Amino acid sequence: PIATSTDGKTQHSVRKRVALGSGTFFAVLWDNNNWPKSSENCDESCLVHESTCVCETVVVTEAVFDGSEVFSAEDMLNQLHIGAPDPGIFDDGTYDVCALLVCDRLKDQGIIVHLRTNWP
Repeated sequence: PIATSTDGKTQHSVRKRVALGSGTFFAVLWDNNNWPKSSENCDESCLVHESTCVCETVVVTEAVFDGSEVFSAEDMLNQLHIGAPDPGIFDDGTYDVCALLVCDRLKDQGIIVHLRTNWP
């Protein structure tokens, strides 16, 4: 179970929903589809809990694309595996529609890129 918090309050409000044994599940991408299995005693970074494995995680925040090369919608779908909230839920001015040439090319493929205001 994963719960993240930047305000110190959110973690408490979701703790029960993501507690061990809560029945809350989410998809995780494993390298080469090689995930730990409880039937195989998980692995060294996980613990067996009933019929599942509970594993430690590491969150890495970094740009996948830095704007230095042209990429396609297919590249994005192959390399960006987590979602993001709709930029429209944030205060006005938090995100802007990307006006870079590479972003314009993606618009032709049906993808609209939003960037944090004042990025980079």
